[in-house]
Amino acid sequence: MRVLTVFVAILCGHVLCLSIVSAKKKDERPSVKAKEGDTINLTCDRGSVTAESLYAVKWYKDEKEFFRNYPKAENPVKVFPIDGFELELPVPTPWQVVLKNVNASASGKYTCMVVDYPRYRTIYKSTLVEIASKNDTLHQSHPPDYPRNLRKGSSAPAVSESSIIILISAFFIASFTAGRL
Repeated sequence: MRVLTVFVAILCGHVLCLSIVSAKKKDERPSVKAKEGDTINLTCDRGSVTAESLYAVKWYKDEKEFFRNYPKAENPVKVFPIDGFELELPVPTPWQVVLKNVNASASGKYTCMVVDYPRYRTIYKSTLVEIASKNDTLHQSHPPDYPRNLRKGSSAPAVSESSIIILISAFFIASFTAGRL
């Protein structure tokens, strides 16, 4: 029976992993599209972190940090210039960055990291940005009135309902058979 329990657990692990891999592939479509010279406003979906509990916000492009904000610090903002855009300063809110005069080098994966205080809980959200030349036609992957922010391209992978049902069923079976040993 232990072999069956281990087999079911391994099977469930593979089902969950396959769901996550396929969900990540679906999220590879750019959720923010713009043309060279445009301005992009990225807003971080910060979950339940409030301005009072905010410790830090950091922004990355392709895993390279370009902006850091510690709102309660004496010198709260630090900028690390990278190619592809000009960063508008001051920032509109601690959760936002405005990328001005974007060019093709601005295309990539943008990630925000929010840290709260006093628990230092960390939240990461990502989106893909695609910059087209001025002559290209853009086909938005979101409705035109949808804000260009990180809520659309969350880094948290979606898992299908059928995978969750299989996973719960497998754990139920494993628990039931383990109790009979």
